[in-house]
Amino acid sequence: MSNLPKRKKYFTKHLFRAGLQCPAKLYYYARQYPQNRDIRPFIEHAGYNKRQLKALLRGRYPDGIKISEANYEEAFEKTQSFLRASENILFDAVFIHQRRVAKIPALVKDKQHLQLYFVQTKIFNPNKHRLLNHHGKLYKKWKQYIYDAAFQIDIIRQLYPYWQIEPFLLLPDKTAAANNDKLYNYFQSSESALKEEELFFKIDIGKHVEAVFNGKETTALPGGNSFSKTLELLTKRYFKAEWEAVNVGMKCKGCEFRISERQLRDGQESGFNNCWNQAGSVPEFSESAAHVFELLGPGVKDWINEGIYLQKNISLNDLPSLESVTDSSNAFTHKQRQTLQVMQAKGQEVPEEIIKPTIFKEIDRWQYPLHFLDFEAGNYAVPIRKSRRPYHLVVFQYSCHTLHKDGSLNHTQWIAKQTGRYPNYDLVRQLIKVSQLTEGTIIQYSNFERTALKIIRKELLNETEEIPDVEALVDWLDTIIQRNDSNHKGEPHLADLSRLVKNYYYNRFMADSLSIKDVVQSMLTVSKSLKKHYQIPYQGTNFDGIEWWQWDEKRDQAQNPYTILRALQPDIKVGRGTEAMVTFGKILSGSLKEIAKERALDALLQYCELDTLAMVMIYQHWQKLALNNKVNC
Repeated sequence: MSNLPKRKKYFTKHLFRAGLQCPAKLYYYARQYPQNRDIRPFIEHAGYNKRQLKALLRGRYPDGIKISEANYEEAFEKTQSFLRASENILFDAVFIHQRRVAKIPALVKDKQHLQLYFVQTKIFNPNKHRLLNHHGKLYKKWKQYIYDAAFQIDIIRQLYPYWQIEPFLLLPDKTAAANNDKLYNYFQSSESALKEEELFFKIDIGKHVEAVFNGKETTALPGGNSFSKTLELLTKRYFKAEWEAVNVGMKCKGCEFRISERQLRDGQESGFNNCWNQAGSVPEFSESAAHVFELLGPGVKDWINEGIYLQKNISLNDLPSLESVTDSSNAFTHKQRQTLQVMQAKGQEVPEEIIKPTIFKEIDRWQYPLHFLDFEAGNYAVPIRKSRRPYHLVVFQYSCHTLHKDGSLNHTQWIAKQTGRYPNYDLVRQLIKVSQLTEGTIIQYSNFERTALKIIRKELLNETEEIPDVEALVDWLDTIIQRNDSNHKGEPHLADLSRLVKNYYYNRFMADSLSIKDVVQSMLTVSKSLKKHYQIPYQGTNFDGIEWWQWDEKRDQAQNPYTILRALQPDIKVGRGTEAMVTFGKILSGSLKEIAKERALDALLQYCELDTLAMVMIYQHWQKLALNNKVNC
């Protein structure tokens, strides 16, 4: 065990926000309960964007001083020393009062006047968005930012009660566009960064913060308490770290302490389960009980309001009958899928697999070669090309598995490695090189690939004078994006595999998910042909002898290929789209050393290849069922 002293605990704006959402969270944060791993990529992506926006803001003030000490106490002392000057500009200034801490992205001091800049990543459209509703109250989606600011301003006021404070909220402006092609490379250049000031929309939030302080804006505060009383109660609750009962309900659905099944199997303790176990209104709750939150589709809120929290307590009389689910050839409704989920929760027998005839009709329309195509893309707060707005789409990678009529399978791929080149246009140039891509059927999982190509086409048409091969690129794009999905008879097709899964396929091992990861795992569990095929070591572009069919003894089903993938990746893990977005953002910003960059590229290529291979697996399973169906007919 380390002999290093423990870092002193402080109450932060993040904890204050969590306490406003639910006071029980403070108990779990104080006792360091595990959080759901699946939300980490989203938190990392938001953090990455905030760091880039803060770097952009620092470029506006070349004479500013960054408080870089990692220790709060040292950072506070450094901040105080610079605040003794009559004028100063500080970044990440730290203030501490009564074990509460504030960290301000940017602070401009002029004598006893402070301008505070709070950077947030949520995009703002000045032509559409307003902070206040027609009753003069803060909209819920903006409220948290005002309360964050109020928490931090209160700390500064306690330390410097006579100083005048002018707070501003800085948000990416949806209507603004970058003036620089390589903005990521110019964060330290005041000349170029000053031009990008317009990427922020600046909102004076002084009156809104005062409304929180004086009690005119109290809708986020529990029990009708004042801001100061709420702050005192939540701070004490965090440092006391003793359990106090809370009300459970719909607010619990997105709780970060609702950990994954995988974490539960690893023996980690669930704060979410603890709350529901402690709630007297849910006496039958257990970790293995299927919660109504896991039901697909609408209606969950109604059951919660009725006091029905577990799937097994839902009456099947309120749902379609099993016969109506299995006998109908129409697309599944959400209620029909809920019937199957509730029956499983009650321990009743459900079909292992249901496949509607529409799937066979559609895949029979597909023409060889079949191209299973997947893109990886990101939307970053700071644009990487001039004339682009914050969070514009950057498509940096593709994978394509091509299945031929003779059963042969080949794979092509591309990823943006060269800095200084625009990935979106290079992607199209690389796709044009894919053999026979304009022939046969292109298959995607969701309609994202078509949508991305439409966005790139629009970009090209806006830059006809700058892109020498624009005409050839647009002509090729037209041949792809104008195709019909395979629910139309006209060929060639750009087929959406996810639509077929959602509407016409059920597998009892899919649980509460229609994601490609869970769908392919469920098929590997039930399919003898997939088992036979993928027990053989797979040789791919980025894989050497991987057995994709492995049995999970504990769960009594096939191992998820994406779990196998994560075990192959040594340090940089990419197993979902958000992780790919974060990883490429790090490559884009140049924050990775060469070895780490190569590993990141390898992880991205592996993930994208598995995505298209998973689509191939789904098709192969359906194709086998279609052949069996023809034989039986």
